[in-house]
Amino acid sequence: MSFKGRSLCSIDDLSRDEVRYMMRQAVAVKKALEAGDSSIYRLIDNSDFMIASAFVEDSTRTRISFEEAIERLGARIKGFGSSEGTSMAKKGESLRHTIEMLRVYHTKAIVMRHVLDGSARFIANLMAGYGVPVINGGDGRHEHPTQTLLDRFSVLEAFDRLRDDCEHPFSLRGLTITLSGDLFYGRVPHSLVKDFSQDGVHFMLVAPEEFQMPEAYLRIIEKNGSTWEQAEKIDGSVMSRTDAMFVFRFQTERIADTTKLSLARRNCHLRYEHLALAKPTMRIFHPLPINSQFPEIDPLIDDTEFQYFFNQAGNGVPIRIVVLACFLGVMGEDFQGESPASRVLNDYFIHRREPRARAETDEELNLKPIRDWGVVIDHFPAARLKLLVDYLVRDGEVYRGGVVRKHSDPTKTKGLLMIEHRTLTDAERRIVAAMGQGELTAGELPTVNDIVDGSVAEKVDLTIPDLIEGIGQCTNIIFDRETGKPKGGCISRPEFHQHATPRFYRVDDQQVQCAYCDTVMESYRIFE
Repeated sequence: MSFKGRSLCSIDDLSRDEVRYMMRQAVAVKKALEAGDSSIYRLIDNSDFMIASAFVEDSTRTRISFEEAIERLGARIKGFGSSEGTSMAKKGESLRHTIEMLRVYHTKAIVMRHVLDGSARFIANLMAGYGVPVINGGDGRHEHPTQTLLDRFSVLEAFDRLRDDCEHPFSLRGLTITLSGDLFYGRVPHSLVKDFSQDGVHFMLVAPEEFQMPEAYLRIIEKNGSTWEQAEKIDGSVMSRTDAMFVFRFQTERIADTTKLSLARRNCHLRYEHLALAKPTMRIFHPLPINSQFPEIDPLIDDTEFQYFFNQAGNGVPIRIVVLACFLGVMGEDFQGESPASRVLNDYFIHRREPRARAETDEELNLKPIRDWGVVIDHFPAARLKLLVDYLVRDGEVYRGGVVRKHSDPTKTKGLLMIEHRTLTDAERRIVAAMGQGELTAGELPTVNDIVDGSVAEKVDLTIPDLIEGIGQCTNIIFDRETGKPKGGCISRPEFHQHATPRFYRVDDQQVQCAYCDTVMESYRIFE
């Protein structure tokens, strides 16, 4: 698969072969930048070639390094560096309409940053039909893939692994990597974990409980064959074993409850005295900025041999030149290797079986059967029956439901809902399937029975569909503890008025994943 025309919204959008290719290309570009050899990186010779910069959220290093990369490539740049003064801020324009404007101005690619999780994927899906790649410069708490690439490049550089004639060429294998600070709300540590864990590393995750790495990312570490441990503060045990230390600021603009922020800052403050406990080869990284009032890293460390974050920031230019060049199709023709596998959706969630001769009923609860036509939902989890009624039953419809005993085994109970003079649409069957989670109730999967002339005409079992679209909502939302107002979350949430159609992929028999922000949740929770 070619790089050209694809988008980079998550580090998962790149295969391991593609990441290694970009590392090698960035080595050559960095050398050319230092030598002033523009023939290596000035790959666009067209004064009309325009790349859009849409930084809805403020940025310094990411925005400037992208602008520098675009200019070094030979392209023009148009756009904005913050939402202030734009129609979004002043007139309530949606993100989609703002980006569509840039598209019709004939942009060849879009570099964007936004406060909402999943915003880059939302826009990339819209732009895919026009062949306009979208590069994510950071979307809420979600991911920051180009930062991950430059962080990988920087660690490899610091440990002299950007070459083939070493023990672990272009690999982080065997390193102990400490991530300290805001690991919950920060997008950079999330992307780092997804990428670095594929090399076989050990993570030390340093943060108080409220700011620790989300459980989903711990499972990713394990799935990728790496290991992890947690600590509440930086101490001698952490310092003496760390090879590469990443320190992150606390994301005060996203944190819902700031009451425990002071303690967290103290626990994760890297002091000059800590260096006496460190390996001589240990290096310190930070995506920057460092808060000058509450610095995560003692300013005295700036002038020590342990500091690597200024070199790290500088690596943003060669990395972003390579990223842009590849996805614009002016670099990467010589790539040989595997690309990410495309998602395959098997929308087979309806399993038909022979209908019974009668409709389900329960005389003791006076749940009389449907005598003419309608639908019966049987073997539904009892705890979620009310939720199902709220979603399915329309005003004025005749329905009956309750928790009943199974006829063939009265020791077991199940949820049962009967709606007269109705059949279920495909979307409604998906609701039943997602709420039911493919869960065995009274020994059977949730079933939908179509009743005709008082008898079951069709009987189907339901499991979670591979795709749920247009119904439910992502559970990723943060409310401010004091005001109760939404402070962050998935772009598909209705509170943000971005009109992103809810979309979920099946993960396993009980869970789904948001197609925008990658949040994993139990399928029935999208309807709560």
